[in-house]
Amino acid sequence: MKKGFTLVEVIVSLAVMALFLPALARLFTFAINTSTQGDMYSKAYAMSQEGIEAIYYIKENRPDIWNWDTIPENTSPSEFYQVIKSGGEWGFDGGKKSMTDLSSIDGYTRSIQIFMVVRDVEGNLNSGSTEDKFTKKIVSKVSWMGINGQEEVTLSSYVTKH
Repeated sequence: MKKGFTLVEVIVSLAVMALFLPALARLFTFAINTSTQGDMYSKAYAMSQEGIEAIYYIKENRPDIWNWDTIPENTSPSEFYQVIKSGGEWGFDGGKKSMTDLSSIDGYTRSIQIFMVVRDVEGNLNSGSTEDKFTKKIVSKVSWMGINGQEEVTLSSYVTKH
């Protein structure tokens, strides 16, 4: 009995490897892409949540830039506010801005929109006709260029005067 491999055994083993190696390479590529997408989504979600929390902070601690009579103004669908942290305090980076003025933070853009809230005659939030001057809807959007194109995370919440 001879030791070693015959030519047929070597050819068969190379053929098997030729079948499985591309599949393994695709599997590893898919796993890396999925992990990258998960990291990007997690960062965007955290930035969006941070935007909501910044509004809570501004509402509670910054009467100079948040009062219920005039500031902040409601935004239209094409307007937004930028929030910034300076000296340990959250604030607005200027007034309302146009969506064409979005600035990027590490490849992510965040916009905060503030909408008036309307209630029906029973006091429920909906598309009624009575504006609730003491409730605002906050929408925090974070977008980024993902592996498959433009991605977005949108969170919304309500703030009340009381």
